Amino acid sequence: MVCMPLSQLVILFFLSYIISYILFGSIIWLEIKYGPQHQIYSGVDTIEQAIYFAAFTMTTVGYGNQYPDATHTGWPSLTPVLAVLCSLLMDCFWIGLIYSSIAQPRSLKRSILFSALAVMRPVAVDRLEGMPYVAAGSRCIQLRVINLRGTEFQTVDPSLRLYFAKWDIEENFLRFHQLKIENSIMPFMTLPWTITHVIDERSALWGETPSSLQQTGGEIIAVWEGTDPISGSQVRYNHSYIGEEVIAGHKLADVVSYGIDGFLEVDVAKFHDTVEDGTKDFFAQSLDVEWTARV
Repeated sequence: MVCMPLSQLVILFFLSYIISYILFGSIIWLEIKYGPQHQIYSGVDTIEQAIYFAAFTMTTVGYGNQYPDATHTGWPSLTPVLAVLCSLLMDCFWIGLIYSSIAQPRSLKRSILFSALAVMRPVAVDRLEGMPYVAAGSRCIQLRVINLRGTEFQTVDPSLRLYFAKWDIEENFLRFHQLKIENSIMPFMTLPWTITHVIDERSALWGETPSSLQQTGGEIIAVWEGTDPISGSQVRYNHSYIGEEVIAGHKLADVVSYGIDGFLEVDVAKFHDTVEDGTKDFFAQSLDVEWTARV
């Protein structure tokens, strides 16, 4: 029930209370008409009034014009008490269910968007100044993610981790390697977030190509985490790239630009696009170096 659509959950919420009011109202009316002691309820003369009385009782409203009268029977009916206890149990159930439904991260599938493809390309020369530990000519793998929620509902403290999963034939075991990324924390996600992992000698992707990933079944897994500002709960969304979804000699298309009004604009229609960057020859030479070093 936690994963039910919100519209169905709201309908079920109202139906459950309406049915319980009708049920206990009918029991009270049967007590009045056919009970062994013919219980008397002041202000209850019809079945409709009995249902209203049950609803008032279960919601703990109690206007005072309807109440069990034990003057002649000596012992009041326990039905209103059972109705209140049932109402309390229903309240606890629905409060927990509604909170769990709000806290569910299922909506992230519609709000967190990863690029359809990841690209393998040389590390841009202008980026090497900020990464002195990266040798010139190094490759990297890039992907990007964006939060499609409105700015007033941005996720708090978003972070991302990257893993490489590959089947170890010798050990007959699926190994997971965490990949270091250059910008694992993003203060806000109103703009696309480009994730970069530099492929060096310490990387599990050293010597790997899109074709080798296809042959070995290697998979790159991105784990996005954050805090939902509405519920305060931790949320997570996973996305993976298999060999067919990793391409070389391309770069992610530019989607951010300055608008006429001076504000940054994001062209989401091009979010999944890639363009050739003319580095196919470099890519082949870089792989020769990596494979020689590995051997």
